[in-house]
Amino acid sequence: MKDKSTILLSEKKIITILCLISLCYSLLVGSGFYGYSNDYYGYYYQKNLNYYKWNEFGIVLSTLTINDVNLGVYLTSLFLALSVGLMLKNFLEIKKNRSLFFLVFIFVIALHTHPLIMSTSGAMRQGWAMIFVFFSIFYLLIEKKFLSFIMMTIAMIMHKSGLFFFVLYLLMVISSYFLERIKQKKFFLIFLSFILVIFFYYIMQLSFFKETKRSIVGTDFRYLWMIVNIIYVFYYFIFYNFFMLLKTKKVSLFFYYFCLLSPITIFFDFTYSYERLNMMASIPLILTSLFLLKKRDFYFSLSFVFLFYLFLTFYQGMYSYGLN
Repeated sequence: MKDKSTILLSEKKIITILCLISLCYSLLVGSGFYGYSNDYYGYYYQKNLNYYKWNEFGIVLSTLTINDVNLGVYLTSLFLALSVGLMLKNFLEIKKNRSLFFLVFIFVIALHTHPLIMSTSGAMRQGWAMIFVFFSIFYLLIEKKFLSFIMMTIAMIMHKSGLFFFVLYLLMVISSYFLERIKQKKFFLIFLSFILVIFFYYIMQLSFFKETKRSIVGTDFRYLWMIVNIIYVFYYFIFYNFFMLLKTKKVSLFFYYFCLLSPITIFFDFTYSYERLNMMASIPLILTSLFLLKKRDFYFSLSFVFLFYLFLTFYQGMYSYGLN
């Protein structure tokens, strides 16, 4: 049996390796190795922009420039990589996996999938919101609730999309309190879900913003995302009792609300926002969806899904004309 000092040493080693990979990724992205997105050439290349809005602070970090060096791209890619790496580490550790090779394998693939590679030089404001959503999940998985809440609060001021995730987080916290104390849990969840769908639909009707029906890059995946969201809602409800036995139960509930409410945006032509929201949620959603599987099946399925996601990233043109 390993003593505590050995475990701590191993923990430091893993975090050090994740930091080094994140740093290398940041240097590659910042140097233009992968190319830059159209968003970068549109306005992220500019120096030290500020929209002076409480929920758009991400633009300050995205365009941070010192001595004519655009540090924004380096910082965004560095913290995106680090946040997803730490989140992956905690998911795998809860699943009793201490394989550094498997962690690095999945981590490197994830860094080159659509959500990460797109947000390094395009959608950078939303990338900063995603960073703190990932950090929030990282702390939630180790039950550091206060830090998790702080991270989600910061996500809210990085980009307007962060507000949506912050609301979902509050829903998760409040409903978890009641679900742990009442007997008719599924009935309560059905009733609450019905109320939330009606309320969110009404809120969307009051919105003054309309968007053009378009996809993010290349292929239109909105219907695929809708299928994924709907499947997860039914999947979660059917296996609710099993989800509640897991250490990831709060993260699972959080993404239940995400999949329940985000598809409503499509009915109001918020197609672009809908795809962007799913882009932000995709990696932790994959992890929590597969978590019910047995250990061996989980590793195999996780490898397959991430490799398939990498294939879709290339297929939709992220590396051909998404980055120039």
